[in-house]
Amino acid sequence: MANTVLEHEWGLKGTLTTRAGDERRAHLSRSAAQRLVDRIGHAPTRDYKIDVPGVVDGWRWSTSIMRLAPDQGAAIEAHVPRRLQTAVADANVERGRRVSASFRVVETASSGRSGAIRKYELEEFELLASLDDE
Repeated sequence: MANTVLEHEWGLKGTLTTRAGDERRAHLSRSAAQRLVDRIGHAPTRDYKIDVPGVVDGWRWSTSIMRLAPDQGAAIEAHVPRRLQTAVADANVERGRRVSASFRVVETASSGRSGAIRKYELEEFELLASLDDE
């Protein structure tokens, strides 16, 4: 989370809920995030681009997150930049509309059993021709 705060130049404020259900106020400033990163260090990362054809399987305006059902493989959830949000939302309305999506993937090594953690950011988005378009 500290890396995300630094990367996007954010500050975070809110509440955290303990397992017992108690709420605690929380705040993470950019300077505190920098101290955390400096103290803990960076996990090894890999940054690459993938192009994926598929169908938009969901869109949330409140979080700017899309879900893509690719032609092959597991579904992808990705952050959508403002300039592409309307196009993604429009494609989501038309059920089964095929698209081509290009994602930036940031892969961070995890110390747990799960292997790498991947975060997806939509970079390019295009509607593919359908039978109705011809």
